[in-house]
Amino acid sequence: MGIYQTIQATGQCPRCQRPVQPAGARRHADSCTHLPLPATLWQAFENGRSIQSLAEEYNASWQTIRERLELAGVLAAMPGRPLRRRVARDGAEMSESAMCDAIRATNVCPRCRCQVNSNIAKHAHMCLRLPLPDALRQEHAEGATISAIAIKYGVSYSSARNRIHSRLTPADKSCPICTIRIFADAAAAQQAGVRFVPHINMDMGGYCPGCAGADHLSREAYARFIEDARELAYQPMRQPMLARQQRTGT
Repeated sequence: MGIYQTIQATGQCPRCQRPVQPAGARRHADSCTHLPLPATLWQAFENGRSIQSLAEEYNASWQTIRERLELAGVLAAMPGRPLRRRVARDGAEMSESAMCDAIRATNVCPRCRCQVNSNIAKHAHMCLRLPLPDALRQEHAEGATISAIAIKYGVSYSSARNRIHSRLTPADKSCPICTIRIFADAAAAQQAGVRFVPHINMDMGGYCPGCAGADHLSREAYARFIEDARELAYQPMRQPMLARQQRTGT
């Protein structure tokens, strides 16, 4: 039997040993016939070839090459020149699908140990592309903006921001940029002797509202913004935003 007929009969490609749904049998058979075996692609990848260059050489999509490499042990690769990222659990590597299964069983990511209650596939896809939260926080503290981090690792701005602030604990209730204290509820603010402002809370991911939207500013404007934010501590969101608009003219 040919590849297509074998997939239809067994649900597995006889050439690359990948499980294939019957609905995708024809597409996979046509693709697999013209591509090297996963082990061959893996060797090229280990020797420094990028996924994009392999896709261009074999006239295949980036996603097709990436999926084929995963069969040979590559777990996740960044766009452009890829980096091999492994997830160790009980001494074994873990793919996105295996990570999803582990999260569904425990609601905890086995790599970053963050609690994940929804968007499991999205978290696994993102987690395998980014360093651990502590490493990203260090990178951010050294001056890299969230936008730059997102571009560097090929993820969205929100994914990078959420990763940086994914492990804020109750003790970490101050904006990491302007040091304004952040309170989760009115009782905590009252106990500290300050007025509670609903806009300034942990829902902003640990930033005060002004700093949460200031990542696009130049370093000079950013420094001025921090000074303004300190002066406007515990004021509603509209005031830091207004200060920024007056300064930038936007």
